[in-house]
Amino acid sequence: MKTLAALRVLVVEDEALVSMLVEDMLSDLGCVVVGPAA
Repeated sequence: MKTLAALRVLVVEDEALVSMLVEDMLSDLGCVVVGPAA
């Protein structure tokens, strides 16, 4: 399985709560979340 560590991800979501949840999950997986963008 490919690792997600240090992968830069831009989350584009218009629902703030969903965006925060996705950011938290990606951060827990080791991604670097850039943004926000809506």
